[in-house]
Amino acid sequence: MSEYDDIINHKPHVSQKHPPMPRIDRAAQFAPFAALTGYNDVINEAGKLKDEKAALIEDSIREVNETLSRIRKDDDACIVYFDSDKKLYQSIEGKVSGIDSVNKAIHLGSHVISFDEIFTIKIN
Repeated sequence: MSEYDDIINHKPHVSQKHPPMPRIDRAAQFAPFAALTGYNDVINEAGKLKDEKAALIEDSIREVNETLSRIRKDDDACIVYFDSDKKLYQSIEGKVSGIDSVNKAIHLGSHVISFDEIFTIKIN
């Protein structure tokens, strides 16, 4: 005879006051908990490679300036530019919604890109 024979066939306790918890709620007790919301996003963003803005050579500067002089509103364009906030190069395609020659910026959809940040620009 084992020392657990008195409890081996014992039925689990069922409360008379509280109804049994649904299985989905019981399972939720053991789900992972993220105490810091957004923390994983910050870690992933910090893990991305950051770049320094490259200095353009004369030929590239001339090519960008020539394209900027020919581009018009509603043209489809592809621009590679340096995003100084994120410290990396971004590529964007879309319709030119405006060209601000006073502030030296091009509007591509909802993005405003300074002429100085443009690495390459192509009219599609």
